[in-house]
Amino acid sequence: MLVSFITSLLISLEKIMVFLIPFFAVFFYWAVYCYFLGSSNDFILATKILKLVRVGSSPYLLIIISASIGGISSGASAIFGNQLIKNFK
Repeated sequence: MLVSFITSLLISLEKIMVFLIPFFAVFFYWAVYCYFLGSSNDFILATKILKLVRVGSSPYLLIIISASIGGISSGASAIFGNQLIKNFK
C-alpha cells in the first residue's frame, strides 16, 4: 500500500487507471507469490485455512481471494495519494 501511495504521488494517472494499475500489479504479484509459497508444501496451510474460513475447497480460490484483497487495498491507497495531489495543486 505504501508503494502504491508514493507512486501515485509521483506519477499522475487519469480516471480509472489510478485504481486499476496498482490493483493489477499487486494482484498479480500476490497471486504468484502465494502460488509459489503454497506449491512448495502442496497447499497444506491453504487447505487448513479454507477449512477454517469455510470458503470452499480449492486452494486456488484462496489465492484469488487474498490477491483481490491486496489489490483492492493497493488501489484504494493509490486513489488516496492521487486525491491528495489534486487537493494541493
